[in-house]
Amino acid sequence: MEVYTLEKNSPGCTGMFWRPDPRPGKSSRSGGCCFGLGGTDWPRDGASLKGLVHEVNNEKWLECKEIKQVYSSDWEKCTEGCWMPFKYSQYYLAPAK
Repeated sequence: MEVYTLEKNSPGCTGMFWRPDPRPGKSSRSGGCCFGLGGTDWPRDGASLKGLVHEVNNEKWLECKEIKQVYSSDWEKCTEGCWMPFKYSQYYLAPAK
């Protein structure tokens, strides 16, 4: 699995909400952490995300398996269905240093 950091290139919110599985026919509003059903807390600015990289419709996505918030020293397993685009508005995923 690869590790990325949630970064931003201009002022804005303090993090980004999870996104559903972007693959055709895979998205479901009945489960996953992006619909507020008791899933993993959304990543704040500077959070580290560990997961599998996918390309969907010529865009890169991270299927997140673990998260480490900037205020924590521990990795937490993500609820199934937590996805993050590599680029959205001012946010982007950068390879972890």
